[in-house]
Amino acid sequence: CIDGLAVNGRWESAKELLERMKAEKTKPNAISYNSVINACKRSGQWKAALEVFEQMKAEGTTPDKYTFSCLASVLAKAKKYEKIEYLYETSKHHKSMFDKQFLGIVINSFVRTSKYENIVELFEQTSD
Repeated sequence: CIDGLAVNGRWESAKELLERMKAEKTKPNAISYNSVINACKRSGQWKAALEVFEQMKAEGTTPDKYTFSCLASVLAKAKKYEKIEYLYETSKHHKSMFDKQFLGIVINSFVRTSKYENIVELFEQTSD
């Protein structure tokens, strides 16, 4: 149901449905959170997407590959490079969750902000 709202970019309705799930004592899983983040992405709502990500972590739901890629994508579209760096920093302990899309967005963000040393660090960390 949330995914249907996400496909249509109805981010506010998707967020409301997520909140309703919590109010009814149904613990949302990563797929539920990802669907809301995707709805925010489709609508260009980077702040809302970041809020949902923070809620997800605070409530003990582990982000997955899709979470990082989707959130990084909406942040890149909004040119929020400092937020992409924050996302990368908070996700370092989830290295197995990195995919090519996420890493590409992070590298592009470092290039755009002239943080070339961070690219070297990223390659060193991901080559382990």
